[in-house]
Amino acid sequence: MKLKNIGIIILILGFLFAIAYFVRTNSESSIEYDTTSAYISSIEKMTVVTGKVIPEDEVEIKPQLNGIIDRIFL
Repeated sequence: MKLKNIGIIILILGFLFAIAYFVRTNSESSIEYDTTSAYISSIEKMTVVTGKVIPEDEVEIKPQLNGIIDRIFL
C-alpha cells in the first residue's frame, strides 16, 4: 500500500514537472518586426559614363525642295 502511494506521488510530481517544462519552453518572447506603411515614389537611377555614342544607322533629313522656310503653320 505504501509503495503504491509513493508511485502515485512520483507520477503526479513527474506530470507537474512536465507541464512546467512545456509551459516554460513555449513562453519564449515572440519576435517583433519593424513595419512601415507603403508609399508612392519614383525610382531614378543615374549613371555617369564617358565615351562616344556612334549610331548604327544614320539618316540624313533634307528637304526635297530648294529654298528657305519662311513660315511653319501649326
